[in-house]
Amino acid sequence: MKATKFLYWADPYKQSVFYFKTDLVDWVIFFAVCIFIYKHRFNIWVLCLLYNPLFAYPNIYIHSLFGHMFLGPLAQAVFTCLFAFILPATVVDTIGKLLLVSAGSLSEFVAPLIGIMICLHTAGGRYVLAVMWYWLAVAVFSMGAYIVKPSIQTDLLAYNPPNGDWVFILDTLGLQAYTEPIGNALIFLAISLFVLAVWSPFYYWRHMDQYPIPYCEFW
Repeated sequence: MKATKFLYWADPYKQSVFYFKTDLVDWVIFFAVCIFIYKHRFNIWVLCLLYNPLFAYPNIYIHSLFGHMFLGPLAQAVFTCLFAFILPATVVDTIGKLLLVSAGSLSEFVAPLIGIMICLHTAGGRYVLAVMWYWLAVAVFSMGAYIVKPSIQTDLLAYNPPNGDWVFILDTLGLQAYTEPIGNALIFLAISLFVLAVWSPFYYWRHMDQYPIPYCEFW
């Protein structure tokens, strides 16, 4: 019941994949395509699709300028002020640094999510929703690929990211030994989002009767 209420709040116009009229064959094809692309995840054609500079370069600026230069320092300062006299100094310092470093990747992830929520809360937002799914796919893929293969951004975008972001995050969380599984899981998620971004416009086109045409009322 709570899940249904949350879904209604998140998608009041029923435009997301949760309301797609699908059957088992559709999902078998969906995951077959995802698995095929995943097996070729570091081939140049996959990298060109999921490292599209149209979104990759804005993500770099969101990561560096907003995440590391504004959101991270702000989160670190607020956390330190709130817990400096409650928690041990080493704990405050470690969590503060974790907030500072992770703010970059978090900003990349949250920016397209905000776009998706705006689309879902707008009648007719589905017309640009695929673009938002694609943007999110690029952001998630860049995280996963950077965890598995840190040199990839330098190779593809001539961009040398700050050393140690994900090394520090995973090491602080005690997950350094699981670098490859975590990175590959993010890559698979990104591929799934990409396939959804491609599939959804065709679905909307084939099921136009499911969605009323948005209109404006004037008084």
